[in-house]
Amino acid sequence: MSFKDCIVNGQREGNITTEQAEELNKIYDQLFIQFSKNDTPENAGIRAGKETFDQVKYNAMHKRRVKLLQLRAWKQALINIDEYPGDPGKAYQAIIANDNIGTFSNLEGRRASLRNQYFGMLTKLLNEYGRNAVGNVRNKSSINQMVKEIFEPGSTGNKNAREIAEAVTKVFEKARITANEYGMRIPKLDNYGLPQLHHVLNIRVAGRDEWKKFIKPLLNPAKMINEQTGNPHTVESLEFALDEVFETIISEGSNKLKPGKMSVYGKSSLSNRRQEHRFLQFKDADSWIQYQERYGEPNAFNVINNHIDKMTSDIAELQILGPNPTTMMKAIETEILRRATNIDKLGGNRNAVNKAQTQIAKAQSYYDAYTSRNNTPVDGRIANIMAGTRHLIQSAFLGSASISAITDMQNMRIASRLAGLPQVKVLKNYFKMLNPLSFKEKAMLGNRLGLIAENYISTTILNARYFGETTGPNITTRISDTVMRVSGLAPMTQAGRQAFGMEFLAHFGSQVNKQFDELDDLLQKNLERYGLTSDDWNLIRKTELYEDNNVKFLDYQKIQEIEGIPKDKAEDIASKVLEMIVTETETAIPSSTLRARASLVGGAKPGTFVGELGRSMAMFKNYPVTVMHTHFMRYIKIKDPKRRVSIVADYIIGVTLMGGLALQAHQVTRGRDPRPMNTPEFWVQALLQGGGLGIFGDFLVSTTSRGGRGLEETVAGPVVGAIGDIGRLTIGNVIELASGKDTNFGRELTRYMAQYTPGASVWYLRLAFERIILDNIQKFVDPKAQRSFRKRERYYREFNQDYYWSPGQTFPSRPPNLGTALGD
Repeated sequence: MSFKDCIVNGQREGNITTEQAEELNKIYDQLFIQFSKNDTPENAGIRAGKETFDQVKYNAMHKRRVKLLQLRAWKQALINIDEYPGDPGKAYQAIIANDNIGTFSNLEGRRASLRNQYFGMLTKLLNEYGRNAVGNVRNKSSINQMVKEIFEPGSTGNKNAREIAEAVTKVFEKARITANEYGMRIPKLDNYGLPQLHHVLNIRVAGRDEWKKFIKPLLNPAKMINEQTGNPHTVESLEFALDEVFETIISEGSNKLKPGKMSVYGKSSLSNRRQEHRFLQFKDADSWIQYQERYGEPNAFNVINNHIDKMTSDIAELQILGPNPTTMMKAIETEILRRATNIDKLGGNRNAVNKAQTQIAKAQSYYDAYTSRNNTPVDGRIANIMAGTRHLIQSAFLGSASISAITDMQNMRIASRLAGLPQVKVLKNYFKMLNPLSFKEKAMLGNRLGLIAENYISTTILNARYFGETTGPNITTRISDTVMRVSGLAPMTQAGRQAFGMEFLAHFGSQVNKQFDELDDLLQKNLERYGLTSDDWNLIRKTELYEDNNVKFLDYQKIQEIEGIPKDKAEDIASKVLEMIVTETETAIPSSTLRARASLVGGAKPGTFVGELGRSMAMFKNYPVTVMHTHFMRYIKIKDPKRRVSIVADYIIGVTLMGGLALQAHQVTRGRDPRPMNTPEFWVQALLQGGGLGIFGDFLVSTTSRGGRGLEETVAGPVVGAIGDIGRLTIGNVIELASGKDTNFGRELTRYMAQYTPGASVWYLRLAFERIILDNIQKFVDPKAQRSFRKRERYYREFNQDYYWSPGQTFPSRPPNLGTALGD
């Protein structure tokens, strides 16, 4: 009986399903065609049947293993829900996003921890090719030598390129092995090279035939494995495979979704993912480079970063939610609703089910933020235009954000107090990190210790901090990122994050001689809050410390090498240590959290009216919302009332003082003397400034904001405000002209240029740009320019302020009078 007959009989007798029969036939047919080229039909059939059976057996073993891993993850999820001190729905949310209550790992923290671990192994890569002060990748001329060393080790004779290539290959392999340990099955490929980043639009424009014609000569078919048979592709099967690859790229994966199998979460099983980008095997480095320059991302540095980001995101899901996140989340939700239904039946709470459903919806929104599903555009063209607009507005508005960032010192101090760290040391290290002569060296040390030198890697963290958005056209993203960097926000943010993290690791290093019970109460509680027990601490104490300049730091890489315990246990301890560091650092220097992003944007997608309006409303509000989630929510959950009041008072007093300093610095950089500090309005605005809501403080003393807009436009966001400004500048002036009124077009044009020119708000350039360039333009185009200048001066005299560099003057008339701050 032939293998085909066995398939028919198995299906007839009900031993295999129709779907399984189709899969077996497909594998058998492909193998039979391949073996028939060099053998008789009879022998080819025998060989094809045997290998089909082996492949099916392997698939069955993998499925059983995936089920066991999923069961293990499910049991851990139940333990987490049972031990959580609150509603099961809240525990579900804490599994996705940190809430400062759950003592178990969450998706958000685990992804950040893994990402820090992997980039911590690539310090040489960042040192050589990391982004410079304006966001450009350094040493582009030599980066292709690294690519060639990755594809063909030892081919360039460049020792540095070879060492970096070896480190990249090692990290990629570590990520592959870890992913496979938790349920994936990514095959090992010798001399694999690099993955690809496809430019979907370019491929769509080229079309299937042109794309295939271009790529086929660049590929190495002998290394390209047929995932159905496990053997190299034939010429015929490769044609079909490239057709499927093309459809996968242009549809962005939706062609693989089976009817009726679409997940509400936008993801299916992770166990078979991350294989598609390994399918295309290029002949050599030059072929890979040629393809990336035509149809992908030509910068290998960006490709490496993107791959690590995606792998760490997937591995975190595998570890927390199991190989099938969709199945896990549905199971958790079913369990939560079951418990809520039982409460309702017992008469304990008639609203328990409704409450549970609300909590589940919130958890889903956090997961959407994690996967960026809520950032998948409905209309890509509109979404790109609007995202680009927001980037340009950011580059025009936030050039002085670094002045507002001086409040980071207060955030760091409070976070240090909560974590049991020496507050003075943290601030001292912050100022050391700001020293440009040692910045790079210390940044690389921090990266080695697992504290990512983020501004060396990508352009997203600065956008995320005040903007909450990391997508959009490359050119506008780069413009906004460059402004953030040259304004000083980049080094301040990086210095703060690494100073805090390094002090945390140094503090650990100074405490390893103590038993768990001998540790400070705050440090003990912090360890317990991140799921680290006294037994874990005893293992940590045995690890070798990393020493630099006579300072000893706890080293996550050494924790992973602890002998005498299972490897996954050692790696879990290392991950939890870094989860603690990155989560506490987010409190010290707030950037963006899943909870903040989900709260501001929700499920509204870009490319829709509601989605774009929501993103406009969310602009510049990400920072205060993040502060609310990282600081205030944590203060509320402090059990001791006296300590809670003490912390809140400490925070409010500190941010008010820092906010007042920032407020006065803003005044001086705009050509005015400091404001008198003897009024209630000043201190209210100082408090709001320190908390990131400075613009709304304007409405307490005026009917318009500092941008000249009403509360409605301010709440609606800068994009709506910009549209209104364009309307007033164009249509408004046309209507006034038609009505015979004075248009004031020249004055409004210069005001528009001052407000919307990218980089015009950079604090050390703004005043000279306005006085020397814009004021002179206004004199030329506005016959009433002098009257306008005097009106501005009169306005600020209402606040008992004078200009030391008045509007319309080419040079300042005097230094700023700092005594006005004290009422002199």
